[in-house]
Amino acid sequence: MLDLLDTLIVREFIASLPPRERQLAKLLMSGHTQTSAARRLGITARAVRYRMRHIRRNFGTWKCGRE
Repeated sequence: MLDLLDTLIVREFIASLPPRERQLAKLLMSGHTQTSAARRLGITARAVRYRMRHIRRNFGTWKCGRE
């Protein structure tokens, strides 16, 4: 389980995402699969993969800037 500091870091990162990526991240964190999140957002599975790629890229950049 994440400790308090990890939880705060993840929340801060999620808050820094653009709205569409933030929506996806929140759904995934609440237990949705990529497929169910796509259905919930009314987008394709491919669009979810694209947004996930951006989230991962942003996290790498965001994390490096914080160290």
